Amino acid sequence: MKAEVVVFGEGARKIRNGSLILFNKWVRKIIGKPSPGDLVNVFDEEGNFLGCGLYETLGPIAVRLLTHNEFYGDKFEIFTYLLEKAIMRRKIIGYYNTGFYRLINSDGDFIPGLIIDVYNDIIVLQSSSQAIDAALKDIIESIVEVYGKDITIYEKSDQKSRSDIGLPFRRRFI
Repeated sequence: MKAEVVVFGEGARKIRNGSLILFNKWVRKIIGKPSPGDLVNVFDEEGNFLGCGLYETLGPIAVRLLTHNEFYGDKFEIFTYLLEKAIMRRKIIGYYNTGFYRLINSDGDFIPGLIIDVYNDIIVLQSSSQAIDAALKDIIESIVEVYGKDITIYEKSDQKSRSDIGLPFRRRFI
């Protein structure tokens, strides 16, 4: 069972209006003991479901929402679903067939804290959050599920925002 995060006031209003970021200052209480990168359900004080996202403990952000709908699967399933939706959007606008495109643009593709660029069979990803770092195994498995095993994945997580919240820089092949 997923841990629950109860949000109040402006935070609940912003999430109802589509925000994917839940700041610590809007958290009333946490039910359960989530670890960074765990999927958590978010509710308002009246018990209304607001979304499902990744929990984190570093910096001002408590939850990075992945969906405003109820989700009963695991991280692999939600990331695979979100990657497939992003590919469909790239196909619609004509980028997919170019071989060079931004597949995931953080909040714009419902995975706040993650950027994925595709260069033919090379995939470069950037994580800017503790939650994404903790979920990286599931994200990589989802990338392989969607693109197949004949790809190269490189992590280039070296933006200044990482050091601002105490995360190390990483540049590596995965």
